Amino acid sequence: MSINLTGYTNLRAATFVRIDIDQYRTTSSGSYSTQILRFSDHNATLSIDSESYVPLGRLMGVSSTTSELRSSNNDIVISLGGVPDASLAEVVHSRIKGSSVKVYRAYFTQAGTQIGATQGRWLGNINNYNLDEEYDILTGNATNTIQFNCVSSIDMLQRKLAGLKTNPNSIKQYSATDTSFDRVPSLIGSQFDFGVQR
Repeated sequence: MSINLTGYTNLRAATFVRIDIDQYRTTSSGSYSTQILRFSDHNATLSIDSESYVPLGRLMGVSSTTSELRSSNNDIVISLGGVPDASLAEVVHSRIKGSSVKVYRAYFTQAGTQIGATQGRWLGNINNYNLDEEYDILTGNATNTIQFNCVSSIDMLQRKLAGLKTNPNSIKQYSATDTSFDRVPSLIGSQFDFGVQR
């Protein structure tokens, strides 16, 4: 679904991020639970599919992606600045790697009215994360930034190796009683005359 933006002279775009964390906890001894984090670089709370996204404004950043006609394996980096020290424990104690990430985009007029529907922009998983702290010695203040390095679903599928080797040991891993590949080693180097009538 495309949005006709030709009639607008000034636009604002906002990015919305949804992270599904299956194993989330706030302390090292706490139990894991499922947590969904929703935030945006918009200046007001917005609902997408009946879920509210917390406005972080300039504290959130998403690296650029390439717009293409078909799906591609672009990776992105999502950064969150101004993170309180107490919230860093949630990142350290949770199992964030592998969490599902969805990125949406919406367009707005300068007055703040949304133009068209919110569109899906990117889909993937968190591959790794970085915690960055900048400490100002003079003021005694620290600024924390979290960067989520995300890999696209297309890239994950391209890296996936699947299949079965054509040898007896490989098939025995799946079924110990299967004898269908037992003759394969004896066939190596054999000549076959396909199509010859006997």
